[in-house]
Amino acid sequence: MKFGWILLMISMLADVVASVLAKQVDGLQRPFMLLSVLGGYLVAILLFMHCMKVLPMGPAFAIWAGGGMVLVAVSAIVFYHQMPDLPAIIGMSLIVLGAVVLSTMSKMQVH
Repeated sequence: MKFGWILLMISMLADVVASVLAKQVDGLQRPFMLLSVLGGYLVAILLFMHCMKVLPMGPAFAIWAGGGMVLVAVSAIVFYHQMPDLPAIIGMSLIVLGAVVLSTMSKMQVH
């Protein structure tokens, strides 16, 4: 099961990298970038599907989606100087709180 969580983190990072690179695609003007984005999303989805065999779906998806969203937002700050405003920060904080509650307090099990 621990390996499932490690794969989930790798899947989340692949999704974040693909999302950050998506801004660089520039329509179809940069085909290598487009292939990189598609490859990143493919790796993310394949690993996520594998994780679903061993991890409870609710907490795993909450961590994957919430963690990915926060990492994309941080990447947008670092690479594109896009600063989130107060409502965005509050919203992201609530999503992270939800993921923490699901992963630490939920008794969901894999069937």
